[in-house]
Amino acid sequence: MGRLGKLGIFLIVAVVTLAGTTGYFATRAESTPEGGTLESLLGVSSAQAATLREWTSVLAFSPGSIPGDVPGTVTDDLGRTVSIGEVNRIVSLHPAGDEVLFALDADGKLVGVSDAWLYWITTPEDVVDEIKASVDAGELTPLNAFADAESLAEQIVLLEPDVVFAFGYTLPAYADYLDIPVVVFAPNSVRDILYDIELIGKIVGEEGKAAEMTTDLRDQVNAIVPKLINEPMPKVFCEIGYYGGVIYTTGEGSFLSNLIYLAGGEDIGTAVTSGNPVISGEYVAISNPGVIILGDAPWGVTAQSVAERTGWGNIQAVVIWQGDNTKGIYEVSQETMDKIFRPGPRIVEALEELAQLIHPEVFATV
Repeated sequence: MGRLGKLGIFLIVAVVTLAGTTGYFATRAESTPEGGTLESLLGVSSAQAATLREWTSVLAFSPGSIPGDVPGTVTDDLGRTVSIGEVNRIVSLHPAGDEVLFALDADGKLVGVSDAWLYWITTPEDVVDEIKASVDAGELTPLNAFADAESLAEQIVLLEPDVVFAFGYTLPAYADYLDIPVVVFAPNSVRDILYDIELIGKIVGEEGKAAEMTTDLRDQVNAIVPKLINEPMPKVFCEIGYYGGVIYTTGEGSFLSNLIYLAGGEDIGTAVTSGNPVISGEYVAISNPGVIILGDAPWGVTAQSVAERTGWGNIQAVVIWQGDNTKGIYEVSQETMDKIFRPGPRIVEALEELAQLIHPEVFATV
């Protein structure tokens, strides 16, 4: 085991010991070293240090111990204290939250969902089929999440929910028209996703099942990352959209970027913020990633079209792909894209699939 492996394991054991004795990691607060501390302590690159930070954060998550009570108050991802009574009816405009509800067998509490399930969400197929069947039976109402705030609020009120699940990094505008508790989910990391799963479990009275789920997911993460921690970390460019020559990527501080680091890659998307994840083609070319992941492949972007972009011919990933069409540039499927982009119970499946793309040599021998 190399220096990174030995010191990394030592650091992780220390962090977990701290978590077990103080319970500090039971909440969303982070206390792993930041800003170059790990680099100087361990003598590793900033990318390797980022991977260690994210791994220790997941490893130190304490299932079944997030604060709050229902009925009572909980803290959502925006740091808001939300008062919630007994929950029997839920409107959810958060597809990942819907997946969690189905996984917890609490989907019977859903009375309203985003109409995205009827039009462009296609996976997981069993959940899609159940939602469509419930809509057809009149048991579930689809809501247009892109309606103006006042109209959407009126639709929500008619369903008489006890709580509304929302996704976003600011309070949605329709919340201003509601006298109904709104819980906002805005995860920035895999650890945050584990928190959100448990928060949903707490809200619907399935804390035990949620803790079992997050324990299993945490253990799966900790089975994947050790295989990668001592491997070279290739630079990775993940394209999530290409419209009229404008390129969208993951963005610094996003759970997508977090996934790339956990999968053993160095995300070049951290050059921009997740709030404005637009990156220039020139920057991608200069960064020279060894792996390009096309999250927009389901919308027609191809490895060939990427290889033909101006100035990209000498990018390492493009050169690799031109020599072997199975490596370097990856056109991901709709199902894989959904796993990667949706912060729900399939997030560790997404992690493993990303790790296999970034480090095929590791998984080829496992």
